[in-house]
Amino acid sequence: MFSESKFCTFWGVTWEFIPYYTVFLVLCLGIVRCLLLLKPLITISRRLILAILIGYAGLLILRQLLGVMLGYSSYQYDENSGYCWNHIANQKYQVSDVIFSMLQVMFPILPILACSITSTTVLLFS
Repeated sequence: MFSESKFCTFWGVTWEFIPYYTVFLVLCLGIVRCLLLLKPLITISRRLILAILIGYAGLLILRQLLGVMLGYSSYQYDENSGYCWNHIANQKYQVSDVIFSMLQVMFPILPILACSITSTTVLLFS
């Protein structure tokens, strides 16, 4: 089953998507919680939140499949690890993929930290 390239691509994209999307969900949760603690009467549009969540999910999937569609990379099963890895043939694309992946995980840390500190301060001193 994993030797099929389409299944391996689906499997690899799914398991690369989950950690990035989880960090983004934590970021969204922190921002909404912080806003509601600072301004309890504010109304947050559900459509806007849903559009942001769907848009980011689409961006993540597109980013991961773009290399496969353009022929820069392919997902291949590795028997030693039991995982479908994204093998990137083009060195230039590999460097940009690593940089983008690092930014994708590191960037949300600052807003999450700021929202956590703000929320804690509001809860402790109000």
